[in-house]
Amino acid sequence: MKKCLALILALAMAVSCLGAVVSAEAEPECDLRPIEAEKTNAKISVEGATLETDANGTATITLTASVAIVNVIFKDAEGTYEEVTSQIRDEQKYIRYFFDFGEGITKLEVHGHYKRGDKDDADLYLSGMQNAGTYFVLGGTPEGTYGVWDITKYLADRAERGYVPEDGVIEFHDNEFRIEGEIGSVLTIYYYDLADSYEDDFGTVIPDPNIVDVGDDTSDDAGDDTGDDTGDDTGDDVLGDFDGDKNVTSDDAVYLLRNTLFPDQYPVTGYADFDHDGNVTSDDAVYLLRYTLFPDQYPISK
Repeated sequence: MKKCLALILALAMAVSCLGAVVSAEAEPECDLRPIEAEKTNAKISVEGATLETDANGTATITLTASVAIVNVIFKDAEGTYEEVTSQIRDEQKYIRYFFDFGEGITKLEVHGHYKRGDKDDADLYLSGMQNAGTYFVLGGTPEGTYGVWDITKYLADRAERGYVPEDGVIEFHDNEFRIEGEIGSVLTIYYYDLADSYEDDFGTVIPDPNIVDVGDDTSDDAGDDTGDDTGDDTGDDVLGDFDGDKNVTSDDAVYLLRNTLFPDQYPVTGYADFDHDGNVTSDDAVYLLRYTLFPDQYPISK
């Protein structure tokens, strides 16, 4: 009985930690980063560089000329391609950014436009935020690569000048990223967004790319599978391995739980219905976590 109780407590603690890992990451309300054209409804144009984005939206810009321009257009005179809005009245919101200036990158300027109370097309410059340093709650030095800027306070301090919209909603229209540097140098944009919270270690921890590679269509390879589908496959795929490290650990259970909450940010292409109820839910993530702790009692199979 004591052993059973200890097992249940250990599982409860593990599941609690699992939830904490997911909740610790603040999801952006408005993602303002450049994204590959086929992955967004926004209009994207790239000059003088190549653009790649990973599963969590981190953008890698590689210069093919000494000056590169990357444009992201959410709304223009022709229409709205992606609605990017936020309620800022009585709600704390922050502009967060985190960049990595690779060797050879000499300058970055970000210039965006947004609708606020007094203007339909107000300017929002990265350098302008950096020069308005009193609104930074984290980072934000002109030469720094990360910062959290309190846009709610910035607008509220100018309420008498009409900066706060009557309905409290601001709308982002576009962003232009102008990068200067040596050909072949790389700028990485981990974050450029609007969110309602931030972590104390923001800007010091590089986000996991969360690129999942569990093989191609596993149904096409069913006839070639010489394993027993219990995690000991002899092929490239390992059942239950969602982070692509060829091992099944609690990290994979965390990833699967994230998938059930945020499927677009944490895609899963391999088999994940471990309780065989016909659906992939948090129960499957819990089952996978149990498997990592007690594989004999909780075997996994397709």
